Amino acid sequence: MCDLLIGVKKMVTVKDKLKDIQAADEQHSLLSEQLDETEAQFQIIARQWLDKERQLQELAQLIKSRDQQYRALAESLTLYQQQVQELKQQAATRDDLIAAKDQHLQIQEFRLEDQDRQLQEASLQLEAKDQHLQIQEFRLEDQDRQLQEASLQLEAKDQHLCMVERYAQELVDSRAFRIGSALTWPVRKFRHSEWFRDRSRHFAEPEMSIASEESVEADPVSAISPPPPICEQAGRSIVREIKPVRNSGTMAIGVVTYNNPPAHLSQLLRSIELAASRLNEPDISVHLYSIDNGVEAHWSESDIGLTRIASHGNIGFGRAMNLLMSAAFAKPETEWFLCVNPDGIIHHRALGELLSSSKAQPNSLLEARQFPEEHTKPYDPVTLETSWASGACLLIRREIYETVGGFDPNFFMYLEDVDLSWRVRAAGFSVKISPHALFGHSVLEREYAPNTDATFLLSGRYLALKWKNPKFLRWAERELIGRGHFRIKADLPPLPDPNGVSDSEVFSVQPDFNNYFNFSPPRW
Repeated sequence: MCDLLIGVKKMVTVKDKLKDIQAADEQHSLLSEQLDETEAQFQIIARQWLDKERQLQELAQLIKSRDQQYRALAESLTLYQQQVQELKQQAATRDDLIAAKDQHLQIQEFRLEDQDRQLQEASLQLEAKDQHLQIQEFRLEDQDRQLQEASLQLEAKDQHLCMVERYAQELVDSRAFRIGSALTWPVRKFRHSEWFRDRSRHFAEPEMSIASEESVEADPVSAISPPPPICEQAGRSIVREIKPVRNSGTMAIGVVTYNNPPAHLSQLLRSIELAASRLNEPDISVHLYSIDNGVEAHWSESDIGLTRIASHGNIGFGRAMNLLMSAAFAKPETEWFLCVNPDGIIHHRALGELLSSSKAQPNSLLEARQFPEEHTKPYDPVTLETSWASGACLLIRREIYETVGGFDPNFFMYLEDVDLSWRVRAAGFSVKISPHALFGHSVLEREYAPNTDATFLLSGRYLALKWKNPKFLRWAERELIGRGHFRIKADLPPLPDPNGVSDSEVFSVQPDFNNYFNFSPPRW
């Protein structure tokens, strides 16, 4: 029994060992499988390491080439720094040269300024001498004129004495003298004769202005006409022969429009119609001329004849008005041309008053009085003369237009009427106010506009150039820059060549640039 138990235990032990051996075999197979897997992984890792080693070799070569490039760049940078240092040294040398040249230029500028000042002083002295010579010339001209007038008066008196002697001799030789009482009858007849009254009135009124249009009996004394009227202008006497004014013809009214509302044009046209109906001049007609500087203006139907000139764009007031004047005076029946602003109205008696003033003063450029705001420039309450006339409502007679021409086209807008007035005075005509001819023109409520301000200053700049006043020209240029219309003087538009005004004309007119844009001392 014991042996059986021992055998059983051994069998159990053998089975356990067999199980252990099987487990070991299984474990060995697992380990061999793991070893195979590990060997496969090792081979993969070995290949990866070979790849990494090859990449490291490539990186080493790349690093080596980059090091060579960096060394080359470092050498280039060193050369560049050396060049920069050399350029800095050259720049410093050039700065020193430029500074020396600037100092030299400043010295030259100071010298040029001194020379300019000396030249200006010399030119002022020459101008003063020229003015002195002109004054002497004008005085000599006045003396010559006075001598001529005195000689004419002496000739007239000599002829008068000859006539008196001849008439007295006829009386002495006559039968009435022989039988009459002492010289009572012939002297009485002589003193009360029409011839004596005419001659006495002639010598008693040597300043008589306009000769009568009626015919005078032809005799030696009456053939001597009175001296022509004299227009006194700034110390200079200019003689202008008066041509008779026609009592018939056409008064042309010129209107330059620029985007004016139809209501304004309708109001102006109605005032023209009313004023034309109150003319009481059956031989004088009124005709309207118009040109558009902007969009096409709308004129209502009217009995007043209308001639429209083709638009040339916005060419400015003076150029457009010149086109109207040229078209109007091309017709021989046109005797007067009236410039009228489109934003005003004509008083119903204005045309008649202007015609009356023109007939009384045919050698005058006539301005209608504006209301409710009147210009501050003065006018003589007796002679009605003024320094310049506004173009808002301005009457120009044919003779003045044919002698002086129209507006200077170099003025785009503003001050062309001042220039025309001065040229009219320089030509021997006069500029006057027609005090009872009224033109409604409200301007005080207009707002400030930079473009208007710049145009005024540009026109004043050209006016000063034309009438030889460099001080006002420089002032206008400073204002154009100071008020921000232009940045620097080089940005200013070039000045056009002025339509020539001689020094003698400037001296005769003596244009007033001392009162800003009034161009005359203000009345208030």
